[in-house]
Amino acid sequence: SAYTQDAPHPRGAGHRRVARARNTLVPDDEGAPDAHGFTDAEALFGGLPRPMDWSDLSAAERRDELHRLWPWVVELVRVWPVSRDVVPPCWFRHEALVRILSAARDAYLAAYHPTQHASAAADWMQVWDATEDRLRRWVSRTGCKSAEHHPDRIQRWVADEDEAATVLAEFEAYVVSDHARRAADELRGAMDGDEGLSA
Repeated sequence: SAYTQDAPHPRGAGHRRVARARNTLVPDDEGAPDAHGFTDAEALFGGLPRPMDWSDLSAAERRDELHRLWPWVVELVRVWPVSRDVVPPCWFRHEALVRILSAARDAYLAAYHPTQHASAAADWMQVWDATEDRLRRWVSRTGCKSAEHHPDRIQRWVADEDEAATVLAEFEAYVVSDHARRAADELRGAMDGDEGLSA
């Protein structure tokens, strides 16, 4: 390999560890995700990173994932650079922004995984172009400014317990009636088909 443990890597220490692990099978001493999110196991054994399902995380897992996402977002804002109308300082207070940035991070990790082909980096840049537009739309909805945070405006039928219960009851009633109507249509169609066969 052109990159050894002591030679500087053009993409920084994180990629140096991945390159060293891939070519010499010498694991990093820390065993934690590097600046780009790769763990030693991923670098050594070729396991592609999996998408993060934030709804399925425990409190401790969420804390750890936020800590893992933070340096990647900081690096993203520094390298490109990204304006505040795309990634505001309060991004971590908005669940939608957390999940969009997490998805972009996962796509980045997959693109720069040692097993990927050279064009994967360009593929990720196309993903980022679309993600940047999506983030800008979401940030505009929040109304957050440079030094001013606004909580997400959740609709009352989700946020208010009484209204949520009313809407849920309407939903359940609709599901029952919709099922009954469609089941009757299916039965009628089956009976018409049987009559056609016997004719």
